[in-house]
Amino acid sequence: MFNTFEGNFKTRPKINLGGQRVQEDKSTLIKKNKEQRRERDNERLRQKSAVKIQAFYRGRNVAGNLRNKERALWDQNAEAIFRAVHNKWDVNAATSLVDLVRSFLFFYRPNRDIQRELCLCQILRKQMFDVETIFVPFYYEDLRHTWFHQLKKLLLIFLKSVGSQYIYRDTDIIDYLNTLLLTVDVNKYRQLEEGGRSV
Repeated sequence: MFNTFEGNFKTRPKINLGGQRVQEDKSTLIKKNKEQRRERDNERLRQKSAVKIQAFYRGRNVAGNLRNKERALWDQNAEAIFRAVHNKWDVNAATSLVDLVRSFLFFYRPNRDIQRELCLCQILRKQMFDVETIFVPFYYEDLRHTWFHQLKKLLLIFLKSVGSQYIYRDTDIIDYLNTLLLTVDVNKYRQLEEGGRSV
C-alpha cells in the first residue's frame, strides 16, 4: 500500500513561510481591541452625523421650496384681496384675510419679504365703509380668536420693521406707524363691542 516507505517514522517539521509570528501579551491585546472598538465607534458616529446633516439639509431645502410656493400663492391672493377691498366685506372675504396673514406668517423672512410686508400693511389699513380691514375679522365670532393671535404676531413684525435696515423710506415708516396706531384706537374697539357695523 505504501510503496515509498523509507523507514522514517517521524513527521517532518512544517516551515511557515509567512514570517515570524509575534506572540501578543494580554495587555497589548486589550489595548489593540480598545483601539479597534474606538475606531468602530468613531465610524458609527461619523455615519450618524452624516445622516443628521443630510436630513437637516433636505429638511431646510424642502421648507425653502414650500415657502417659495406659498409666496407665489400669497402674491395672487394678496392682489385679489387688494382689488376686492372696494366691495362689501362678508365672512368669505374675512376668512381670506385671515388665511392671507397665516400664509404670510409661515413664509416671512425680513430680508426677502419686505415688499410683501408693505403690501399687507396697506391692505390692513384700507378703509372699507366705516371700518379698516384690520378690524373686519373681529366681527365674526369664529374668526376672532385666530385673528387676535395672528394680529399680535404680525404687529410685532411691523414694530420690528420700523427700526430695521430694510425700511428706509419715511412714507413706509409712516404706513407702519399708522397701522400700529390703528390697533390702539379705543373708539374702534367700542364700535366692535356695540356692533356698530352690520356684516
